[in-house]
Amino acid sequence: MRFFNRFLWIAALSGWVVMAGCQSAALTSAKLYMQEDDLGRAKAQLEDGLVTTPDNPEIHFLLGKIAGVEGDFAAMAASLGRSEELSSKFGAEIEQMRRHYWAGAWNRGVGLATAEEPDYAGAREAFEEATVIDPKGIQAWRNLAFAHYRLEDMDAAIATYRQIIALAPDDSSAHANLGAVCIQEKRYPEAAEALAKLIEISPGDASTHVNLGIAYEQLEQLNEAESAYKKAIELDPDLALAHYGLGNFYWNREQFEGARDAYEKAVAVDSSDENVRFNLAMSYLRLEDDDGALPLLEQLSEEMPSNGVVWQQLSLIYARKGRIPEAKSAEAMAKSLGH
Repeated sequence: MRFFNRFLWIAALSGWVVMAGCQSAALTSAKLYMQEDDLGRAKAQLEDGLVTTPDNPEIHFLLGKIAGVEGDFAAMAASLGRSEELSSKFGAEIEQMRRHYWAGAWNRGVGLATAEEPDYAGAREAFEEATVIDPKGIQAWRNLAFAHYRLEDMDAAIATYRQIIALAPDDSSAHANLGAVCIQEKRYPEAAEALAKLIEISPGDASTHVNLGIAYEQLEQLNEAESAYKKAIELDPDLALAHYGLGNFYWNREQFEGARDAYEKAVAVDSSDENVRFNLAMSYLRLEDDDGALPLLEQLSEEMPSNGVVWQQLSLIYARKGRIPEAKSAEAMAKSLGH
């Protein structure tokens, strides 16, 4: 009986050895097939090996290697990730492989995006590929967001900026771009949230406060909007956009003296902006200050000859001043432009 039991134990052990030998044979065969560039058979052997040893890190590593050669980067990423979970043995080779394929996708995307005739659709595909190869690579996500934006796929751009923030919560450029795109798309609650977070990260950027003021104003959070514009001016008195934003805020509230003062400061900082000078002229008119509005409108009539409102207002001022020939001429121009 004792001999019989021992025989059973030896037989069981022998069976285990034979089974292990089969696993090793599958892996060995796969490596030989890979040396011969017969990736189909190598892959089949590795998949057979996974049936008996699903937690073998080398099998997952080799499957990832084959997937990379085949251009199936989603499968490559999954296999390499699983190998890393099971063992650090192939870590250096995995990182080298990722860098190789990531660089190829990245360079292709950059080349397409910066060509004389940019191919943003092709660039987007390349950058998407790079994010699959290395989901933690922020640079590819940034360029992917840019490609989405240039293709006017704003939902995708917003989602991509959110992905960047998930990877790097204090990434100031991602918050700034997210806020700007959300304002453009009139998604003001999301814009305000992104910009408020950006101010926590980088409180000294005046333009961020301007954009936050715009978002707050659209949300009818008027006290917060006014405070945001004023904070921007405090941070950078030479930022014309901040004065312009505050002027628009007052104009929309029909506070024309405040609007005039803000627009005057904007023009003092940067007199090249036609829109600011036009708004300043309109503020003068609402305050019945023809002398303030007239030189601005005359200048704008030369710079913006197709703006019917400019000619219309000029004709009215000329008429009030008794300059009838000029009033008739300006009125004719306004009518020719549909005003």
